[in-house]
Amino acid sequence: VAVTAAEADVRPLLGPGVDIAAVNGPSSVVVSGEREAVADIVSRLVERGVRTRGLRVSHAFHSPLMEPMLDRYREVLESVEYAAPRVSVVSGVSGAVASVEELCSPEYWVRQVREAVRFADGVRTLADMGVRTALELGPDAVLSALARECLAAEGADDFGGEDGVVFASALRRERGEEAELLGAVATAYTRGAAVDWPALFAGRGARRVDLPTYPFQRKTYWLNATTVTGDAAGFGQQRSTHPLLTAVVDLGGTDNGTVLTGRLSLTTQPWLAEHTVSGVVMLPGTSFVDMAVHAAALVGCAGVGELMHQAPLVVPESGGVALQAVVSAPDEQGRRTVEFYSRPDDASDDTPGDLPWTLHTSGTLVPEPAPARTDRADGVWPPAGAERVELEGFYEGLAAEGYAYGPLFQGLKSAWRAGGDLCVEVELPSASRDQAAAFGVHPALLDAVLHATEFVGDDTREDGEVWLPFVWGGVVLRATGASVVRARVRS
Repeated sequence: VAVTAAEADVRPLLGPGVDIAAVNGPSSVVVSGEREAVADIVSRLVERGVRTRGLRVSHAFHSPLMEPMLDRYREVLESVEYAAPRVSVVSGVSGAVASVEELCSPEYWVRQVREAVRFADGVRTLADMGVRTALELGPDAVLSALARECLAAEGADDFGGEDGVVFASALRRERGEEAELLGAVATAYTRGAAVDWPALFAGRGARRVDLPTYPFQRKTYWLNATTVTGDAAGFGQQRSTHPLLTAVVDLGGTDNGTVLTGRLSLTTQPWLAEHTVSGVVMLPGTSFVDMAVHAAALVGCAGVGELMHQAPLVVPESGGVALQAVVSAPDEQGRRTVEFYSRPDDASDDTPGDLPWTLHTSGTLVPEPAPARTDRADGVWPPAGAERVELEGFYEGLAAEGYAYGPLFQGLKSAWRAGGDLCVEVELPSASRDQAAAFGVHPALLDAVLHATEFVGDDTREDGEVWLPFVWGGVVLRATGASVVRARVRS
């Protein structure tokens, strides 16, 4: 008989010849045994207003009435050959994950017949293990309904949400078997389960098609600001493909140099607002590196020999700044100098000299690439024997030190110590990965690599003092468009 009561309320009523056969939920148990003993318990529960329902079964399973057959059953089980399971099994006897020793023991299967089925405990174990999709293989959706009740009683009633538990039933009475089974498998597939769809459609002439868009995909349709504010060719310049340096001017004469120009503002480059140091928005030093590499490729150089930052470039909250990258003519060795200047928009069109240009960064572009490293990693990641570095609270700690980085610049995802080196993995947020192809290396990605320097060397900063990257050397770009980078930081 199934009763709507908790195990703790039913167990004190048990007597000779009767036992609890199943604990299906926090307020759902089954009592089983001699007819008169069961009827006595039922009558007392009914007097308390508890609902009961007789079950149609052939035997009083999981009760004392099974004991006469246990010895003979054990003899049969001892003749069976057992093997370790290929997947984890949550035991109906204990409600916990069964060990190999248990499942390969005849005594365990004897207990299956006599002891209660602890279904509710098993459901809780699965949820605690992180199971978020359950497929019920049976003639109806009875177990799915019971499992929902188990979790709902504990407040875990978010069924179908990203973090909730979804129960899919392979069969339901009075419904078509094929549609119901495929619906359950499809539900599991949308939750991340691996399904061999080609095997299902083999020989049927099926093919993949593009799905239509949906009206509520959480995709915004606001017009994104563009960094291009006019036709460079119309102003006697050449169009540049770099997001920050949008035009190019080749100075007159025979290779007298090149000037790349652009304009920075939080309207046209809103992502810069996520790089705040000591309360002001600064152009990341890695942006100068990426622009220098772009300038080098434009004038036929192989890379950056050295780049030295002299003054930070502050991006104002409103308005913008004009930006110039001035590349000199080559010297006898083919090297060129590069200098980055900025000036606020407030400079008058009629009297441009009122506001001087500020030199932020200068360096050299070289015709030959830096020699390749000979101590590169062997491809194993993370390196063998490396010790993981805990990163929880890392960016909160940086914010307290004056480095207030937004999600785009919080790219340091994992780190390991390998001897004196720090091996890190950084990545752009998924929503920003389409920006990666516009840069040689996205400044936020390269900047995140520098965050790992917090874990190497001696930090001799005084309270309230912030450090910024100062000198770069031997920079060569060998691939573009990366959204994930692995790096080795050596102190």
